[in-house]
Amino acid sequence: MPEDPTKKEVHVTELAGPGDRWVSVTDASRIARRQEHTIRTWIVQGLLPVNPKRVGINKKTRQIRLSDLSKLTPIMIRRRPSRPSWGRWISPASRSSNSSSLST
Repeated sequence: MPEDPTKKEVHVTELAGPGDRWVSVTDASRIARRQEHTIRTWIVQGLLPVNPKRVGINKKTRQIRLSDLSKLTPIMIRRRPSRPSWGRWISPASRSSNSSSLST
């Protein structure tokens, strides 16, 4: 069977550095807030290098380097809103009025 000329997959087997890590296509789509189809298209087009060794129970999970993903698209890390240490949310307007009652 001849190889498909439209596929230009680039394979990598090592991480780029000590701070780099492997992520699955699903995790990459969640991190970058892109569709899985977009990530897979980048792999097929050769824009996003992929590890040739498939992992997981069924050996179908593909892995990409986080550093390569960050070169193509911004990485969106969702941070939780800061909360007061006592565990309940207080609006900024009511903080000044509550601060006097908390200090007594």
